[in-house]
Amino acid sequence: MIWSAGATWERQRCGRLGSATGAACVAAIGTTPGLRSLDDTLALWDD
Repeated sequence: MIWSAGATWERQRCGRLGSATGAACVAAIGTTPGLRSLDDTLALWDD
């Protein structure tokens, strides 16, 4: 949320990025393996 707020995104988009990041982290075994690049995380929105 902090990074995306600095990127001048609207709040809904910031929330979606945070939700997609959290979803990616809990979908893998362990938090670090679940982290994805920004482009991959944004692609989760299309799923």
